[in-house]
Amino acid sequence: MTIFLTDLGDDLIIEVEDNGLGIDPVVAERIYERGFSTKAAGGRGYGLDLVNRALTMLGGQMTYRSEQGAGTVFTIMIPKRPAHVGRQDRQG
Repeated sequence: MTIFLTDLGDDLIIEVEDNGLGIDPVVAERIYERGFSTKAAGGRGYGLDLVNRALTMLGGQMTYRSEQGAGTVFTIMIPKRPAHVGRQDRQG
């Protein structure tokens, strides 16, 4: 596994790369679902869901590219200044 961190313009970028089997296109739509895992053991499938939820709250995003038999690279983009920072709700 390789992890790459960088500060690029208005975003913080994190890339996580593995050299595993890649993501099967048949299940690709489900990888962000809470509790979904391709592994048989229970109690799995929460990591991507939690990261995706946190990124949504921060105004960030996560993408991936994967090739069967050649691994997967997840790219996470986190804005340095989330959209809600500095905004004040006015009551009146």
